[in-house]
Order: sequence, then C-alpha cells, then structure tokens
Amino acid sequence: MNVKQKSFFSGVAAVTASAVLFGFLPIWCKQVLLSGVDSGTLVLLRYGFATVMLAILLPIFGISFSITKKQFAAFAAFGLFSGGVTSWFLSQSYLYMFAGIATMFHFSYPIFVAVLMSVIYKEKLSRKTVAAIIAAVLGMALMADIKGDFSPVGTIFALISGLTLAIYIIAAKKSAFSVLHPMKIVFYSSLVSTIFLAATQLAGRNINLPSNTSDWVRIVVISLLCTVASHSLLAYGIQKLGATTGAIISMSEPLVSVAAGAVIINEIPSARVQAGCALVLAALVVLILSNSKKEKAGKEELKKEEISK
Repeated sequence: MNVKQKSFFSGVAAVTASAVLFGFLPIWCKQVLLSGVDSGTLVLLRYGFATVMLAILLPIFGISFSITKKQFAAFAAFGLFSGGVTSWFLSQSYLYMFAGIATMFHFSYPIFVAVLMSVIYKEKLSRKTVAAIIAAVLGMALMADIKGDFSPVGTIFALISGLTLAIYIIAAKKSAFSVLHPMKIVFYSSLVSTIFLAATQLAGRNINLPSNTSDWVRIVVISLLCTVASHSLLAYGIQKLGATTGAIISMSEPLVSVAAGAVIINEIPSARVQAGCALVLAALVVLILSNSKKEKAGKEELKKEEISK
C-alpha cells in the first residue's frame, strides 16, 4: 500500500469513525430534550463545553493557539457553519415540519458540496461519484419518517442547514485554516459557534438549564464524543479525502443512528428504513472501491513511467 492509499484509507477510517460518533447524537440529545431542556440551550452547552475541553486539550497535545490574520478571518466567516448556524437552522426547521422530512433535506449537503466544488474549484465528478450521491440521497429519502404537511418555510430552513454544513466542509479543505491541526480547527469553530449561540439565546431570554445530574453528564459526553472527537475526525478525514468524498462518506451517520436506536431504545426500523440503509451503504461501498481502484491505477501508471525512463 503506497502513501496515497494509506492517506485515503486513513481518511475513510476517520470520517467513518466521526459518523459513528455523530450517529449516537440524536439518541443522547433526545434523552436530554425529553427532560425539558430546549434545543437552543442544548446546542449552546454542547459547543460551550467543547470549547472549554479543547482549550485544555490543545496545550496537552502540544498544539499552539496561534493563528494568522487570514485564518482568523476564515474562522470568523466560516466557523459558525461548523455547528452554530447549521444547528440553528436545522432546529428551526423542526418547528415547521416533522424531523424526518427536515433531516432528509438537511442531508442534501453532499449535493451542495459536489456542486460548489464543481462550480468554484472546477472539480470533475466521475459518473460513479454522481451515482453514489444520487443513491445515498434516495436512501435518505427512504429512511425519512415522512408525515404531515409539506412546509415551504421548514424546507428552506432545512436546506439552508445543509448548505451551511457544505460550506464548512469545503472550508475545512480549501480555506486558510484548512492547513491547521484538526483539533485547532474545531476549537476556533466551536468558540465562534458558542459566541453566536450565546448571543441568540440571551437575546431571546431562552436559556433553560438541565435540572438533574444525568442530563449534565449526557451533555458532557455529547460535547466530548459528538463534538470534540467527531468534528476533529471529520476535519482530518476531509483533509485526506477532499470535500466531496468526505461529505458522501459522512452520510453513514444515519445508519449508525438507526442501529443505535434499535439497540439502545429498542426502535426497530421498518422495512422501508432498512432498504434506505442498504442503499446508502451500497453507495458508500461503491465510492470507496472506486477511489481505491483510482489510487491503485495511479500507482501502476507511475511504475510504468519509471520503467520507461
């Protein structure tokens, strides 16, 4: 296995691990929300704790806090999209439509990534990549719990949440801060998100703190595993794979959510949801195998060139 192949598979492993951690997020968040904590407060505490944790972890790992003026400007422009703005728009969409439909529209972000990368950076998309995106989105449509009336406002909010996440994923690969250590990227992104969320919650006078120890523990776990660890792994994976491939592989997240729901709270998925999971999984396998073959073909071509010389 050459260096490029190792880099590719380490990126796949990182994004997959990130998706696994993200997959538990809905289960733990649901338990906190059912106890009476509002979604805005939960997201604020999640990113606030993550910022504090990373402020402690960066010096321990020997990672400095220093960034350039360009990187500061990039964080100011794109840092919110990592969680603050994205989470806010997605939460707002839940007020207008069922969560299943909103989540389906939110997972349009790989399409946004692919289109933006193609238009702005002239990235060429292979037929297999396009097919994988379509299959994954169709799988998400099957997995969505479609109930109730269609809401134009809710749809717009959910699509914007997908767009903002797509912008952050591209920024993690293309912006001035893309060269930084993944944990440093997550620290500054979480800091910007915390400031934004604190401002919006205080402006609305809508902070409802947990009333029991178990919820505080869950929020700390969410902050550590589903924010610090998962976002760092995602940033690392995007650096290795690129924005488009990383975005598609991260769609394995709902598969983990379905499995976690079945195991932890006994939510048995319907045949339709299982079919959707199978379609998403098939899309991911095709994408990974396709990229693996590309790396192998590139290695063989390089050998031929060396022999001819």
